[in-house]
Amino acid sequence: MESKLLKDRIQHYKTLLKVKQEADKEKVMDKKTIEDGEEILNHCKKEMIKLGDTLKNDINLLNTWDISVQMYCILKIYLEIGNLRGGEIIDMKILDTDTEDKINCINVKTNKIIVRNHKT
Repeated sequence: MESKLLKDRIQHYKTLLKVKQEADKEKVMDKKTIEDGEEILNHCKKEMIKLGDTLKNDINLLNTWDISVQMYCILKIYLEIGNLRGGEIIDMKILDTDTEDKINCINVKTNKIIVRNHKT
């Protein structure tokens, strides 16, 4: 039996079911309140400041790429630039000149991070 009305009702039901499934997925996720998010960001900022002070007091940590240096860099990028994917950071080049190449890089002369290969 072919009926446009029946087909439309089935399609409508499928759409409603999909919307409900998406809503149920969101309920399962552990969402934080805005206040919780601000508390986490403030904690991260304080940790970044502490790590920055540690680096200022012992510049040799940079030469050994100590875990505190790595953590400082990750916090600095996250708090000042935003959320970058691991692949965007791992493939990032450190340069002292501008480039038009399709690469992600940190320009140490301009103190800018350029992300050209970003997945949305």
